[in-house]
Amino acid sequence: MIRCAVFDFDGTLVHSNAIKREGFFAVAGVFPGGAAAMEALLADPPGDRFAIFAAFAARFGADAGELAEQYGAWCEARILACPERAGASALLAHLRSLGISIWINSATPEAPLRAVVAKRYPSGAFDGVRGGHGRKAANLRAILSAVGCAPAEMLMIGDGADDRAAAREVGCAFAGVAEGSLAASADPGPVLSDLSALAACLPEPAR
Repeated sequence: MIRCAVFDFDGTLVHSNAIKREGFFAVAGVFPGGAAAMEALLADPPGDRFAIFAAFAARFGADAGELAEQYGAWCEARILACPERAGASALLAHLRSLGISIWINSATPEAPLRAVVAKRYPSGAFDGVRGGHGRKAANLRAILSAVGCAPAEMLMIGDGADDRAAAREVGCAFAGVAEGSLAASADPGPVLSDLSALAACLPEPAR
């Protein structure tokens, strides 16, 4: 029985993957040669957005903190307005009706992630929000501890190969979502375009 559902955010609940990438070029493009430099950085990222802008700023003599702040504001405005994935709201409501604990686990740095989630969703929509580059498996373990459930009672839903890898590392179930790095991988497995298909696999709430 599933007691905890954990969602990736960008590309899974909302169609924001392209926004996150475009934001880097929106900020870098004001520097001569900035777009090409950013393209090279994103081909082999040194870490999260802060590490990327630190490397970029060192080359262009800019303030990395200001660039990261500009990026965050640019992305936030667009993520708040972008469409959600089909079936996302219905699935979240169904999970809540079943009493299943609902969390977000994203590679986005936690502070800006929490800010976007708080503005996009009503209070109490999620039981917790975890972020941080390269921390998805560690976040899942922390969520297991917080909820007090076993890996077999957790479901991770995501569009990234890193989401599936984290679920496998922790030993929980995984549901893949289309259009992200998972779907682009050599062995994506089944992927969903509409999250309502997951609701159909769960029991009806007690009446």
